[in-house]
Amino acid sequence: MERGSLEAVLFDMDDTPFDSEPLRDVSLDDLAKMSGGTLSTETRRRVVGGSLRDIVRTVHDDLGVEADVEESVANSIPGCSTPWSAATG
Repeated sequence: MERGSLEAVLFDMDDTPFDSEPLRDVSLDDLAKMSGGTLSTETRRRVVGGSLRDIVRTVHDDLGVEADVEESVANSIPGCSTPWSAATG
């Protein structure tokens, strides 16, 4: 292999080459605020690695919100008409 050429690329657990957890936390905070509350530390732990629908459902349950999960999923990604989980497979 040539000197200075790329030999490997490391990805974290959600297939991104950077730490996306701080961004996830911002998104979770936004979702909780839109739902009228704040998330518990336990809920933050429970949603790690979950699909967007599962995360929204868990946040709703944690906050005692009775809302349509699909509508919340669609509204959780401003400017995006395709739910994230459908767009990413």
